[in-house]
Amino acid sequence: MLPVAGDHRDRGRVSRIFPQRHRHLRSGHAADRFLPRGPDQLSRQYGRGDGVRHGASGRISGARAFFPDSSGHDAGDALLCAVGRRLRAAVRPGDLVARMGGDEFAVLITRTGDRRDLDSILARMAMRLHAPLRHGEREIECRASMGVALFPDHADDVADLMKHADIALYEAKNAGRGRACLFETGLLESWEREARMLERARHALVHTPPTPWYQPKVDLANGKVIGFEALLRCVQPDGSILMPGDIAAAFEHPELGRLLTDKMLEGILADCRAWEERGIDFGHVAVNLPGVELHDRAFPDRFLARLSENSVPPRRIELEVTESVFLGRNAEVVEHNLRRLSAAGISIALDDFGTGYASLSHLKQFPIDIIKIDRCFIRDLETDPDDAAIVRAVLNLAYSLGIQTVAEGVENESQLAYLRAGGCHFGQGFLFGAALPASRISELQRIDRSRSSN
Repeated sequence: MLPVAGDHRDRGRVSRIFPQRHRHLRSGHAADRFLPRGPDQLSRQYGRGDGVRHGASGRISGARAFFPDSSGHDAGDALLCAVGRRLRAAVRPGDLVARMGGDEFAVLITRTGDRRDLDSILARMAMRLHAPLRHGEREIECRASMGVALFPDHADDVADLMKHADIALYEAKNAGRGRACLFETGLLESWEREARMLERARHALVHTPPTPWYQPKVDLANGKVIGFEALLRCVQPDGSILMPGDIAAAFEHPELGRLLTDKMLEGILADCRAWEERGIDFGHVAVNLPGVELHDRAFPDRFLARLSENSVPPRRIELEVTESVFLGRNAEVVEHNLRRLSAAGISIALDDFGTGYASLSHLKQFPIDIIKIDRCFIRDLETDPDDAAIVRAVLNLAYSLGIQTVAEGVENESQLAYLRAGGCHFGQGFLFGAALPASRISELQRIDRSRSSN
């Protein structure tokens, strides 16, 4: 099965291109006038693979295109029709093409001889789908992501075949636009793991809403607490704590990511306001910001308005972003948003530096004030010469660019001594204190005085 679909990060854009009125395409008009109508017909024709000795199924999100909003709905209609025609032209007689709804199509390829046959068909589909589409006076760039599952290797009925092709499509989208991915067992395990994370997050939002706990950030030169990182915690009725890693997939989910961020910001800003009113100099609070927010051009104004409503000066907030937000076609939106926030007085920190896929040019392109060295490089600093070399290189790079550095996961005095000698500015980790709820900030202040007096 071959699903074809647009990148999940573009759902907002796709919904504008293919609004509710395009539902008429499911009833015999435009692209669907020559296509079977979705999974019911697939099941009726191929049930448990009857008549298909060997085959492939795919879900294709191929109605992904780039054109200005002024193109209107006609451009969306034209793109849907073009995708349908191109898919029909790419497959052989006897193969089945169906539009599943929105920008998603399915293709059932029958009678595949060996992997070379399948590769040839996929290459032909990709070539046709990625060819530019001319609409009026414009040339529209088209991209399609494809997920592939094989019968009977990956499933023995249509339902599972479509499910596994969908999972492969999800992986293809995550790998970048215009990719194809073949299903494998590991993808199902990963998908099920992410599904459990999403379910935990949904349950937590309703029953045990996330609250911010604060881990101190310390000036390595004098031991003073200069700020805190706000970390998500969901305290369960039995006293156990749901950690960010337990719901990691939810942070990049288009709906759950925003809900979690909103709930965290609500608590963080309330705590900052209370500390300001009590005259507590808490320095700043670092907030982890998911990519789903930075891809929204309206986020900076919305966020700055919330700061103003809570009487929290922008200098009190530091936003932490990961390298992954710089990748993809929304990079220009991310840059605009970061520059807007930076101009307002908010510090920008690049989290987990060196563990992602960003290029060093991003340190120049984006307004980065702070680099955070991931704990995976700090953990074996004393025993692994490669980790020591990486940390030293990052510190030298940051020094040359005038960027401050924070070491995460500092747990002993030897690590602290190495980081101090290398010129690292700040650190956080169990050596300085674990994350605590806002009600226990006085304990963090005692940590501050204790380390300052040493």
